[in-house]
Amino acid sequence: MILLQQRSYLQMNLQNMQYLLEISDSGSLSAAAKRLSVTQPYLSKVLRETEKEYGITIFTRGKTGIIPTESGRLFLDMSRDLLEHAEQFRQTFREHLDSCRLRIAADCCFPENDALSKTIHAFSDQHDRTFRLFYRELAGHEVIRELDAGHADIGFIVYPESQNEKVQELLALHSLEEQILFHSSLQLFCRNAHPVLKDPNALTPELFDQYSFVLHSAEAASQISAESSILNGIQSLIRQDQLSGITYVNSRASFYSIIEQTDSIGIGIAPLHDRENSPEITALPVPEWLWPESGHDRELVASCIFRNRVRLSPAAQMYLAELSRL
Repeated sequence: MILLQQRSYLQMNLQNMQYLLEISDSGSLSAAAKRLSVTQPYLSKVLRETEKEYGITIFTRGKTGIIPTESGRLFLDMSRDLLEHAEQFRQTFREHLDSCRLRIAADCCFPENDALSKTIHAFSDQHDRTFRLFYRELAGHEVIRELDAGHADIGFIVYPESQNEKVQELLALHSLEEQILFHSSLQLFCRNAHPVLKDPNALTPELFDQYSFVLHSAEAASQISAESSILNGIQSLIRQDQLSGITYVNSRASFYSIIEQTDSIGIGIAPLHDRENSPEITALPVPEWLWPESGHDRELVASCIFRNRVRLSPAAQMYLAELSRL
């Protein structure tokens, strides 16, 4: 209880110092109270209690408002120095914690698990701090917004190759740098022992209709900007009334899990290397007869993005280095 009281006392005094500095800058209690969003009586009480505690008069009334006394100027100068040191103290330990933090925002391209695993192990070998990973799955424009706001260190996006010029303009606008990971097209996914793999070239519309499909639900697809614009067109070609079944999922984890455990077929973006080389899943090109004659981008670009004017944490730098080795 005593420790809690001491902490509250220190916090209260630092805040009171900020209040008194605002009174000095504003020139009046009423103006300071308005800027601080507190009541004038409360601010008057803070001033009285502080003057009583330190045995000084901090302000006196002048022709243009209240002004600091000689003792008040000394008090305010030392308060300003103390607050600056307190902020430096907080910033030092904030940077200490941030150095072992990696925040990822991803579109439809899941971060490279092998690179992430190597980063975590390498960081643990070099530092005595706990590695902290934060991962969010968002639409492409939200990924860019998260990085621009400083809420993520590294982002993953996928976009049609034909839109490259527009994407580069958008990244430049937000001072983001791009590191391309791979180029890909839409793929069919099935488990490694799927019957269709006996002769992939013999995949006909009739054979295609014999299998169940795993598709992202409309709600999930709306959260995946690159996939929603491309997959919706492909999914519209599937003769859904003739398929043996359709399973709608809301996450990529469910998407891959169903494919690994059943004869269902999925359609999506080619995964990154660790998933692409998975012994459980095989990726196949989308048959020519499934593609529309025009109006759809076949080639996609998967890349990671990061702010080019901000120093990344050691953990984020290590992760980028591992990604560059792909």
